[in-house]
Amino acid sequence: MHRAIALILLLTGFALQASAQPMRDVKVRSWAEDYFARYAARDDWPGFVALFADDLVFEDPLANMSLVSREEFKAFYHWPDPSFSKHPDYPQTLVLEDLIVQGNRSIGSGYFTPFKYQGFTYAEDEPMRFTIWLTWSDDGKITKQIDWIDYPDELLQAMHCRTP
Repeated sequence: MHRAIALILLLTGFALQASAQPMRDVKVRSWAEDYFARYAARDDWPGFVALFADDLVFEDPLANMSLVSREEFKAFYHWPDPSFSKHPDYPQTLVLEDLIVQGNRSIGSGYFTPFKYQGFTYAEDEPMRFTIWLTWSDDGKITKQIDWIDYPDELLQAMHCRTP
């Protein structure tokens, strides 16, 4: 009798855990889709910044960058920078091709559409590919972001000139 009760409790626990995971994946997928939609539109800086936790950890290994707060991230990403502009033929700044969600993490990959920065046009002849890893808190804030972006050398140099 005790074994039957223990087995029922054990199976119930597994069932609850198995059903909780898909629900979490649905929430994280929704948050990630919102993140990439805001990033692609690039027209709501306050809304985009609100997606991040105050103690955000941001890494960009190819740009040799590591930041440890939302404020540092804001200074680096700095969408209001007047030297950036969308290409008139591309209203979305990126195209998300794949989105993978597992637990509290999401990984999006795709490419940036052409844009202008500091007078130069980038991603026009060859798209800049990206893979962005996001880790989410239980309340839907990004606690960690890792960017893997195929930057042209000229853009990397321009970015390092204004690193926070």
